Amino acid sequence: MEQKTPFKDLSTKAKFQYIWDYYKFPILGVALGIIVVISFIVHFVTYKKPVLTLTFVNCGVDTNDNTIPDSLAPFMSENGYDTSKYTIDLNKNLTLNMDTPNASTSQDLTTLDVMIGAHSISAIFADADTFDALAERSYFVDISSYLSEDELAQYQDDLVYTTDSDTNKTYPVGVHLTSDTCSWLKDTQTYDDCVIGLCYEEGNDDTQKQFMHFLLEE
Repeated sequence: MEQKTPFKDLSTKAKFQYIWDYYKFPILGVALGIIVVISFIVHFVTYKKPVLTLTFVNCGVDTNDNTIPDSLAPFMSENGYDTSKYTIDLNKNLTLNMDTPNASTSQDLTTLDVMIGAHSISAIFADADTFDALAERSYFVDISSYLSEDELAQYQDDLVYTTDSDTNKTYPVGVHLTSDTCSWLKDTQTYDDCVIGLCYEEGNDDTQKQFMHFLLEE
């Protein structure tokens, strides 16, 4: 019968091999637990709460670059949001062709439907034709309650309306903006002209109002 070498007499390499052979599953479990804990700590330390989630449809620039985030820094500062704790989420540019919809358009519309249903979009920017199509899907709230009387008067000719198919009520759901009248569009080069509409977000209407004031005053 072969006699086993006592553990204390094994070489360093053999000791490691012995430990691995007999305890590899507990070791892997502990390592996985450490990774999970570290990931949670990193997420907790670096997490910033979004005050707004902006979605850009058929946008002229890549919303992942720094142009748009940098342009929103004054909004955060003016409204007292600490950028070490808060941020504005930007949805990647979605491309929708409502005239000749394809598989990509169908997929992006499904994504938008889910996000609208989850009340996780604050505002949508889109070209006029696409905006009208989205308005028909009941994406937007009555924007008149988010604008001041002065803003309503100033932009009365630029309001975009939709009609509720159930009540036949017609109400404004968007504001048409151009790079000539809105310096934010001009500075970011997101669109030459577009329509912005607000989506329902429970408890976030004050921030949405602040954003509209910021945008229309630019």
